[in-house]
Amino acid sequence: MSAKDNVHFCTYTVTKTPDEQLKGKKKRRTVSFSKWKHAKKKAAEKRGRLKNLVGSKAVAPCIGHDSFNILCEDQKACQREVLLSSIEAFNYNDQKESEMMEKISSKEKELYEAQMAADLLNKQLVADRETHQHLLGDLGAKLEDARRKLKEAEKSQGTNPAKVEELKKEMDQKIENMHAELQKERRRREALEKKYDAERAKADSFRKEKQDLLQKLREHKKAPPPEERKPGPDFNEECRRHYGENTEYDGKGGCKCEQGFKKVGKRCEAIGEPRKKEAKVEQTAEERKRKEEEKARYEQFCLKTFGPHARFDGQDGCECMEGYELVNGECEKKAGKQEQQQQQQQQQQQQQQQQ
Repeated sequence: MSAKDNVHFCTYTVTKTPDEQLKGKKKRRTVSFSKWKHAKKKAAEKRGRLKNLVGSKAVAPCIGHDSFNILCEDQKACQREVLLSSIEAFNYNDQKESEMMEKISSKEKELYEAQMAADLLNKQLVADRETHQHLLGDLGAKLEDARRKLKEAEKSQGTNPAKVEELKKEMDQKIENMHAELQKERRRREALEKKYDAERAKADSFRKEKQDLLQKLREHKKAPPPEERKPGPDFNEECRRHYGENTEYDGKGGCKCEQGFKKVGKRCEAIGEPRKKEAKVEQTAEERKRKEEEKARYEQFCLKTFGPHARFDGQDGCECMEGYELVNGECEKKAGKQEQQQQQQQQQQQQQQQQ
Protein backbone atom coordinates (compact mmCIF):
# COMPACT_ATOMS: atom_id res chain seq x y z
CA MET A 1 0.00 0.00 0.00
CA SER A 2 1.46 3.35 -1.02
CA ALA A 3 1.68 6.47 1.13
CA LYS A 4 -1.06 7.98 -1.01
CA ASP A 5 -3.52 5.25 0.04
CA ASN A 6 -2.86 6.02 3.72
CA VAL A 7 -4.05 9.65 3.46
CA HIS A 8 -7.38 10.34 5.18
CA PHE A 9 -9.61 13.29 4.35
CA CYS A 10 -12.23 15.20 6.31
CA THR A 11 -15.60 15.69 4.63
CA TYR A 12 -17.65 18.08 6.74
CA THR A 13 -20.25 20.84 6.58
CA VAL A 14 -19.09 24.37 7.39
CA THR A 15 -21.43 25.96 9.94
CA LYS A 16 -19.38 28.71 11.59
CA THR A 17 -17.78 32.01 10.59
CA PRO A 18 -13.98 32.14 10.33
CA ASP A 19 -13.81 34.32 13.44
CA GLU A 20 -15.60 31.69 15.49
CA GLN A 21 -13.33 29.00 14.07
CA LEU A 22 -10.03 30.81 14.54
CA LYS A 23 -10.43 33.22 17.44
CA GLY A 24 -13.41 32.04 19.43
CA LYS A 25 -16.73 33.75 20.07
CA LYS A 26 -15.38 36.12 22.73
CA LYS A 27 -12.63 37.55 20.50
CA ARG A 28 -14.55 37.67 17.22
CA ARG A 29 -14.56 40.92 15.27
CA THR A 30 -17.76 42.86 14.67
CA VAL A 31 -18.50 41.60 11.16
CA SER A 32 -21.94 40.63 9.96
CA PHE A 33 -22.56 37.15 8.63
CA SER A 34 -23.87 38.47 5.30
CA LYS A 35 -20.70 40.51 4.73
CA TRP A 36 -18.53 37.54 5.57
CA LYS A 37 -20.50 35.29 3.21
CA HIS A 38 -20.30 37.87 0.42
CA ALA A 39 -16.53 38.25 0.91
CA LYS A 40 -16.01 34.50 0.84
CA LYS A 41 -18.10 34.17 -2.31
CA LYS A 42 -16.14 36.99 -3.97
CA ALA A 43 -12.86 35.28 -3.11
CA ALA A 44 -14.16 32.02 -4.57
CA GLU A 45 -15.11 33.74 -7.83
CA LYS A 46 -11.74 35.50 -8.11
CA ARG A 47 -9.27 32.77 -7.21
CA GLY A 48 -11.24 29.56 -7.53
CA ARG A 49 -9.88 28.34 -4.19
CA LEU A 50 -12.83 28.51 -1.83
CA LYS A 51 -15.21 25.56 -1.86
CA ASN A 52 -16.36 25.66 1.77
CA LEU A 53 -19.12 28.28 1.95
CA VAL A 54 -21.58 27.85 4.76
CA GLY A 55 -23.84 24.91 4.05
CA SER A 56 -21.53 23.34 1.45
CA LYS A 57 -19.42 20.23 1.71
CA ALA A 58 -15.62 20.57 1.85
CA VAL A 59 -12.88 17.98 1.45
CA ALA A 60 -9.64 18.94 3.19
CA PRO A 61 -6.37 16.97 3.03
CA CYS A 62 -5.08 18.07 6.42
CA ILE A 63 -1.31 17.68 6.20
CA GLY A 64 0.90 20.00 8.24
CA HIS A 65 3.96 21.51 6.57
CA ASP A 66 6.41 20.48 9.30
CA SER A 67 5.33 17.25 10.95
CA PHE A 68 2.78 15.78 8.47
CA ASN A 69 0.73 14.48 11.37
CA ILE A 70 -2.37 16.73 11.42
CA LEU A 71 -4.83 14.11 10.18
CA CYS A 72 -8.62 14.01 10.29
CA GLU A 73 -8.76 13.07 13.96
CA ASP A 74 -8.23 16.80 14.64
CA GLN A 75 -11.41 18.14 13.04
CA LYS A 76 -10.90 21.75 14.21
CA ALA A 77 -7.35 21.88 12.89
CA CYS A 78 -8.61 20.51 9.59
CA GLN A 79 -11.28 23.20 9.28
CA ARG A 80 -8.83 25.83 10.47
CA GLU A 81 -6.35 25.04 7.67
CA VAL A 82 -9.01 25.26 4.94
CA LEU A 83 -10.44 28.52 6.28
CA LEU A 84 -7.00 30.05 6.76
CA SER A 85 -5.98 29.32 3.18
CA SER A 86 -9.22 30.74 1.77
CA ILE A 87 -9.06 33.91 3.91
CA GLU A 88 -5.40 34.38 3.00
CA ALA A 89 -6.21 34.05 -0.72
CA PHE A 90 -9.00 36.63 -0.49
CA ASN A 91 -6.91 39.11 1.53
CA TYR A 92 -3.90 38.77 -0.81
CA ASN A 93 -5.97 39.32 -3.95
CA ASP A 94 -7.90 42.25 -2.47
CA GLN A 95 -4.70 43.90 -1.16
CA LYS A 96 -2.95 43.56 -4.54
CA GLU A 97 -5.87 45.19 -6.36
CA SER A 98 -5.97 48.00 -3.77
CA GLU A 99 -2.25 48.69 -4.25
CA MET A 100 -2.66 48.82 -8.04
CA MET A 101 -5.65 51.17 -7.74
CA GLU A 102 -3.63 53.45 -5.42
CA LYS A 103 -0.81 53.59 -8.00
CA ILE A 104 -3.31 54.42 -10.75
CA SER A 105 -4.87 57.19 -8.63
CA SER A 106 -1.41 58.62 -7.92
CA LYS A 107 -0.56 58.64 -11.64
CA GLU A 108 -3.92 60.27 -12.42
CA LYS A 109 -3.12 63.06 -9.96
CA GLU A 110 0.36 63.59 -11.46
CA LEU A 111 -1.14 63.53 -14.96
CA TYR A 112 -3.75 66.13 -13.97
CA GLU A 113 -1.09 68.44 -12.47
CA ALA A 114 1.15 68.11 -15.53
CA GLN A 115 -1.81 68.74 -17.85
CA MET A 116 -2.80 71.86 -15.88
CA ALA A 117 0.78 73.19 -16.03
CA ALA A 118 0.91 72.55 -19.78
CA ASP A 119 -2.44 74.30 -20.33
CA LEU A 120 -1.28 77.31 -18.30
CA LEU A 121 1.91 77.55 -20.36
CA ASN A 122 -0.14 77.26 -23.54
CA LYS A 123 -2.29 80.22 -22.46
CA GLN A 124 0.88 82.20 -21.71
CA LEU A 125 2.20 81.35 -25.18
CA VAL A 126 -1.02 82.56 -26.85
CA ALA A 127 -1.00 85.83 -24.86
CA ASP A 128 2.71 86.23 -25.55
CA ARG A 129 2.12 85.74 -29.27
CA GLU A 130 -0.45 88.59 -29.26
CA THR A 131 1.94 90.83 -27.30
CA HIS A 132 4.66 90.00 -29.79
CA GLN A 133 2.42 91.06 -32.70
CA HIS A 134 1.57 94.36 -30.96
CA LEU A 135 5.25 94.97 -30.29
CA LEU A 136 6.13 94.34 -33.93
CA GLY A 137 3.38 96.79 -34.99
CA ASP A 138 4.65 99.51 -32.63
CA LEU A 139 8.24 99.03 -33.76
CA GLY A 140 7.17 99.14 -37.42
CA ALA A 141 5.26 102.40 -36.86
CA LYS A 142 8.26 103.96 -35.11
CA LEU A 143 10.52 102.86 -37.96
CA GLU A 144 8.22 104.36 -40.60
CA ASP A 145 8.04 107.63 -38.65
CA ALA A 146 11.85 107.78 -38.43
CA ARG A 147 12.17 107.11 -42.17
CA ARG A 148 9.64 109.85 -42.97
CA LYS A 149 11.56 112.35 -40.82
CA LEU A 150 14.80 111.32 -42.50
CA LYS A 151 13.35 111.89 -45.99
CA GLU A 152 12.06 115.32 -44.97
CA ALA A 153 15.48 116.20 -43.62
CA GLU A 154 17.20 114.98 -46.80
CA LYS A 155 14.97 117.29 -48.87
CA SER A 156 16.18 120.24 -46.83
CA GLN A 157 19.79 118.97 -46.78
CA GLY A 158 21.19 122.09 -48.34
CA THR A 159 19.70 124.31 -45.69
CA ASN A 160 20.40 122.20 -42.54
CA PRO A 161 22.89 119.27 -43.00
CA ALA A 162 23.58 119.06 -39.25
CA LYS A 163 19.93 118.23 -38.58
CA VAL A 164 20.04 115.46 -41.22
CA GLU A 165 23.07 113.85 -39.54
CA GLU A 166 21.36 114.08 -36.18
CA LEU A 167 18.21 112.42 -37.55
CA LYS A 168 20.31 109.66 -39.17
CA LYS A 169 22.05 108.93 -35.87
CA GLU A 170 18.70 108.95 -34.05
CA MET A 171 17.20 106.55 -36.60
CA ASP A 172 20.21 104.18 -36.38
CA GLN A 173 19.90 104.18 -32.60
CA LYS A 174 16.16 103.41 -32.80
CA ILE A 175 16.75 100.57 -35.25
CA GLU A 176 19.45 99.13 -32.98
CA ASN A 177 17.16 99.38 -29.94
CA MET A 178 14.33 97.68 -31.85
CA HIS A 179 16.61 94.81 -32.88
CA ALA A 180 17.79 94.35 -29.29
CA GLU A 181 14.19 94.33 -28.04
CA LEU A 182 13.19 91.80 -30.70
CA GLN A 183 16.12 89.52 -29.75
CA LYS A 184 15.16 89.70 -26.08
CA GLU A 185 11.53 88.88 -26.91
CA ARG A 186 12.60 85.95 -29.12
CA ARG A 187 14.78 84.47 -26.36
CA ARG A 188 11.94 84.76 -23.86
CA ARG A 189 9.55 83.00 -26.25
CA GLU A 190 12.03 80.19 -26.92
CA ALA A 191 12.46 79.57 -23.17
CA LEU A 192 8.69 79.51 -22.72
CA GLU A 193 8.24 77.06 -25.59
CA LYS A 194 10.92 74.74 -24.17
CA LYS A 195 9.18 74.75 -20.80
CA TYR A 196 5.86 73.99 -22.49
CA ASP A 197 7.39 71.07 -24.44
CA ALA A 198 8.86 69.64 -21.21
CA GLU A 199 5.48 69.79 -19.45
CA ARG A 200 3.78 68.12 -22.43
CA ALA A 201 6.40 65.34 -22.43
CA LYS A 202 5.88 64.83 -18.68
CA ALA A 203 2.12 64.60 -19.16
CA ASP A 204 2.55 62.08 -21.99
CA SER A 205 4.86 59.99 -19.78
CA PHE A 206 2.33 59.98 -16.92
CA ARG A 207 -0.45 59.07 -19.35
CA LYS A 208 1.55 56.07 -20.63
CA GLU A 209 2.35 54.89 -17.08
CA LYS A 210 -1.33 55.12 -16.19
CA GLN A 211 -2.27 53.05 -19.26
CA ASP A 212 0.35 50.43 -18.34
CA LEU A 213 -1.00 50.18 -14.79
CA LEU A 214 -4.57 49.83 -16.07
CA GLN A 215 -3.44 47.08 -18.43
CA LYS A 216 -1.71 45.24 -15.55
CA LEU A 217 -4.88 45.52 -13.47
CA ARG A 218 -6.98 44.11 -16.32
CA GLU A 219 -4.52 41.22 -16.76
CA HIS A 220 -4.58 40.58 -13.01
CA LYS A 221 -8.38 40.35 -13.02
CA LYS A 222 -8.36 38.04 -16.05
CA ALA A 223 -5.61 35.78 -14.65
CA PRO A 224 -6.72 32.14 -14.39
CA PRO A 225 -7.19 30.77 -10.86
CA PRO A 226 -4.37 28.64 -9.46
CA GLU A 227 -4.70 24.90 -9.60
CA GLU A 228 -6.79 23.51 -6.79
CA ARG A 229 -5.07 21.32 -4.27
CA LYS A 230 -6.00 17.81 -5.34
CA PRO A 231 -6.83 15.19 -2.70
CA GLY A 232 -4.30 12.53 -1.95
CA PRO A 233 -0.87 14.17 -2.11
CA ASP A 234 2.18 11.93 -2.13
CA PHE A 235 3.93 12.19 1.23
CA ASN A 236 7.35 11.74 -0.42
CA GLU A 237 6.62 14.65 -2.76
CA GLU A 238 5.53 16.77 0.22
CA CYS A 239 8.79 15.96 2.01
CA ARG A 240 10.91 16.82 -1.04
CA ARG A 241 8.96 20.04 -1.58
CA HIS A 242 9.60 21.31 1.94
CA TYR A 243 12.99 19.80 2.79
CA GLY A 244 14.67 19.40 -0.61
CA GLU A 245 15.84 16.36 -2.55
CA ASN A 246 17.10 13.15 -0.90
CA THR A 247 14.15 13.27 1.56
CA GLU A 248 11.36 10.71 2.00
CA TYR A 249 8.33 10.01 4.19
CA ASP A 250 9.17 8.03 7.32
CA GLY A 251 5.74 6.38 7.60
CA LYS A 252 5.09 7.90 11.04
CA GLY A 253 3.83 11.35 10.10
CA GLY A 254 7.23 12.94 9.45
CA CYS A 255 10.16 13.08 7.02
CA LYS A 256 13.62 11.50 7.03
CA CYS A 257 16.77 11.50 4.89
CA GLU A 258 17.26 8.77 2.31
CA GLN A 259 19.86 6.04 2.88
CA GLY A 260 23.41 7.40 2.54
CA PHE A 261 22.36 10.93 3.49
CA LYS A 262 22.23 12.77 6.78
CA LYS A 263 20.41 15.88 7.99
CA VAL A 264 22.53 19.07 7.83
CA GLY A 265 20.47 22.09 8.89
CA LYS A 266 17.15 21.75 7.07
CA ARG A 267 18.59 19.74 4.14
CA CYS A 268 19.89 16.22 3.57
CA GLU A 269 23.48 15.88 2.33
CA ALA A 270 25.53 12.82 1.33
CA ILE A 271 27.61 11.49 4.20
CA GLY A 272 31.21 12.73 3.80
CA GLU A 273 31.26 13.05 0.00
CA PRO A 274 30.09 16.58 -0.76
CA ARG A 275 32.41 18.33 1.68
CA LYS A 276 35.49 16.30 0.60
CA LYS A 277 34.74 16.92 -3.06
CA GLU A 278 34.19 20.61 -2.43
CA ALA A 279 37.46 20.88 -0.47
CA LYS A 280 39.33 19.05 -3.26
CA VAL A 281 37.94 21.42 -5.89
CA GLU A 282 38.93 24.45 -3.80
CA GLN A 283 42.43 23.03 -3.25
CA THR A 284 42.89 22.32 -6.99
CA ALA A 285 41.79 25.85 -7.91
CA GLU A 286 44.15 27.42 -5.37
CA GLU A 287 47.07 25.26 -6.58
CA ARG A 288 46.38 26.15 -10.23
CA LYS A 289 46.26 29.85 -9.37
CA ARG A 290 49.54 29.61 -7.41
CA LYS A 291 51.30 27.85 -10.33
CA GLU A 292 50.07 30.46 -12.82
CA GLU A 293 51.35 33.30 -10.61
CA GLU A 294 54.72 31.54 -10.20
CA LYS A 295 55.01 30.99 -13.97
CA ALA A 296 54.23 34.68 -14.63
CA ARG A 297 57.00 35.73 -12.20
CA TYR A 298 59.54 33.44 -13.93
CA GLU A 299 58.52 34.78 -17.35
CA GLN A 300 59.07 38.37 -16.20
CA PHE A 301 62.45 37.45 -14.73
CA CYS A 302 63.59 35.76 -17.97
CA LEU A 303 62.47 38.70 -20.12
CA LYS A 304 64.23 41.26 -17.92
CA THR A 305 67.45 39.21 -17.63
CA PHE A 306 67.95 37.73 -21.12
CA GLY A 307 65.90 40.03 -23.36
CA PRO A 308 62.56 39.79 -25.20
CA HIS A 309 63.44 36.47 -26.91
CA ALA A 310 63.88 34.55 -23.66
CA ARG A 311 61.26 32.40 -21.96
CA PHE A 312 60.70 30.23 -18.90
CA ASP A 313 61.79 26.62 -19.50
CA GLY A 314 58.94 25.23 -17.35
CA GLN A 315 61.20 23.97 -14.55
CA ASP A 316 63.46 26.38 -12.73
CA GLY A 317 65.39 28.29 -15.41
CA CYS A 318 65.26 30.28 -18.65
CA GLU A 319 65.90 29.39 -22.29
CA CYS A 320 66.06 31.20 -25.63
CA MET A 321 63.25 30.81 -28.12
CA GLU A 322 63.69 28.61 -31.19
CA GLY A 323 66.08 30.23 -33.69
CA TYR A 324 67.86 32.23 -30.97
CA GLU A 325 70.95 31.57 -28.84
CA LEU A 326 72.54 33.11 -25.78
CA VAL A 327 75.23 35.65 -26.82
CA ASN A 328 76.85 37.93 -24.23
CA GLY A 329 74.03 37.37 -21.74
CA GLU A 330 71.18 38.02 -24.25
CA CYS A 331 69.16 35.86 -26.61
CA GLU A 332 70.09 36.79 -30.18
CA LYS A 333 69.21 35.32 -33.55
CA LYS A 334 71.44 32.42 -34.61
CA ALA A 335 73.98 33.38 -37.34
CA GLY A 336 75.30 31.18 -40.24
CA LYS A 337 78.92 29.95 -40.54
CA GLN A 338 80.06 32.90 -42.71
CA GLU A 339 78.46 35.38 -40.35
CA GLN A 340 80.14 33.66 -37.38
CA GLN A 341 83.57 33.90 -39.10
CA GLN A 342 82.99 37.59 -39.89
CA GLN A 343 81.99 38.25 -36.29
CA GLN A 344 85.10 36.45 -35.01
CA GLN A 345 87.34 38.48 -37.39
CA GLN A 346 85.71 41.72 -36.26
CA GLN A 347 86.24 40.78 -32.61
CA GLN A 348 89.93 39.97 -33.28
CA GLN A 349 90.44 43.30 -35.10
CA GLN A 350 88.82 45.17 -32.21
CA GLN A 351 91.09 43.40 -29.71
CA GLN A 352 94.21 44.24 -31.79
CA GLN A 353 93.20 47.90 -32.03
CA GLN A 354 92.66 48.04 -28.28
CA GLN A 355 96.14 46.57 -27.70
